[in-house]
Amino acid sequence: MSRGCDTVSMTFHSESNRKCRQATAVLLFCLAAASCSRGSNVVPVSGIVTFEGEPLVNGFVMFNVVAQDQGRPCRGRIGPGGRFTLSTFQPNDGVMPADYTITVRSWVPGSGPTPYDERAGVMVTSSIPERYMDSTTSGLKQTVGDSALDITVELTEEE
Repeated sequence: MSRGCDTVSMTFHSESNRKCRQATAVLLFCLAAASCSRGSNVVPVSGIVTFEGEPLVNGFVMFNVVAQDQGRPCRGRIGPGGRFTLSTFQPNDGVMPADYTITVRSWVPGSGPTPYDERAGVMVTSSIPERYMDSTTSGLKQTVGDSALDITVELTEEE
């Protein structure tokens, strides 16, 4: 009688172990797939933004995808010397290869916290022509391939 119970017990544990191994394998596959889709297909892109030959002192650079089924929008904060590094999924991780239009936002220091702080009711003054804030009028384009880029985005008063 004891042998019959051992057989049933062994079958139960064997079935339980098999299901546990399957669940673990599925979980590992999902984690690997998620990490591949978020960040392994990005290319480092950084650069400098100038207006009339002088580096901007603040603002944001945005890369907007041309074809919605390619790439993802990304942005970078303009820091000292007009330098920026673009981020898509994580800070400074880069850009997915695709064709992009570029928009830039920058404001006169002391005219308000940021152009995005509309809730505070603070008006800000742009330090660049408005056309650079719209992807349909900026005239700025960049193709990102498989290699890292360090670009210069040159803005002018004239169109």
